[in-house]
Amino acid sequence: MSTRKAARYVIFDGGITRANMKTNISIFSGITKVVWDRLTKANVLEE
Repeated sequence: MSTRKAARYVIFDGGITRANMKTNISIFSGITKVVWDRLTKANVLEE
């Protein structure tokens, strides 16, 4: 059984700005959707 490690990265390329926060939220949201879809498809989550 393989173990995968999840790490959290925050992007501060443009410093801490409103646009940068929007980018981070957008990336987090996109990753969360992919994970949720995969868990649902694998029947890990009960509906």
